[in-house]
Amino acid sequence: MILAASCLATLVAGCSGQPADQVETRPGPSRHYTMEQFVKTLSIGGSSFNHDESKLLVSSNETGVYQVYELDLATGQRTAVTQGDETTFAVAFMPDDDRILFSRDRDGSENNHLYLRELDGSVRDLTKGEDTKEEFAGFHPDLASFFTQSNKRDPRFFDVYRWDVVTLDKTMVYRNDDGFEPFDITPDGRWIILSRFNTTNDSDILVADLKNGGQPILISEHAGEASFRPQAVSPDSRHLYYTTNVDGEFQILKRYDLTAGTHEVVYATDWDVSFAFFSLTGKYRVIGTNEDGYTKVQITRDDQEMPLV
Repeated sequence: MILAASCLATLVAGCSGQPADQVETRPGPSRHYTMEQFVKTLSIGGSSFNHDESKLLVSSNETGVYQVYELDLATGQRTAVTQGDETTFAVAFMPDDDRILFSRDRDGSENNHLYLRELDGSVRDLTKGEDTKEEFAGFHPDLASFFTQSNKRDPRFFDVYRWDVVTLDKTMVYRNDDGFEPFDITPDGRWIILSRFNTTNDSDILVADLKNGGQPILISEHAGEASFRPQAVSPDSRHLYYTTNVDGEFQILKRYDLTAGTHEVVYATDWDVSFAFFSLTGKYRVIGTNEDGYTKVQITRDDQEMPLV
């Protein structure tokens, strides 16, 4: 192998017209790490501020298995919230107190359950059924409730539930009999946004009026293969923003008027739009584009573009 490498170096030098001892070589790594140091690499991810913004909820694998920790923002000290041999990830602090939601993979079954750690340190399993999988799907903008997706009713499909933050009473808001992938519910609670993946390069968006029967309606009818991906719902519940390449080579940002049933282009360029979202009040809108492998971010405030420093 050394001989082959030497011959290759000589051959390259010959082709370049440079002597072998003048061939440019890349410098080695600036720092070497031992295997022991490599094994001790620490990963920390996920974040949620508590109600008074004094703590941050994170997941860390510092014990070898991901567990949940509270990070004191004043001191930087991490305190373990969970422990054990089962992979556990932080979800969120509750909006008005220090109760904690977290997700745990029980016995490696990948049937993650959702748990609540009470203020006294006791833990409640919010997911019913050993073979049930339940995923947190975000807080409502009013922070009085949160959503989950659960396959308890039918292992093949995920229904959507709404939970009261205080009482933990839950109500099914969408029965998923067709295997669609729920994306979001409008803040006024009327519309649910659904995705359908047909092939790797072909997908659709459907919306269902939860106040009028909840029958899914296809809003991305097209010929051939095209990608339709929901990105955001406007805080006023009027529009669904989505990306699509149905009109050409690049992914562009469009929006759908949920009442009028009309589509319009919001942003298009000679690069793919990767994502779009709003601030809680809708004052700020963020659009990300993939430009030659780099992410470019555009922020608008009250529909006026803001310069990024």
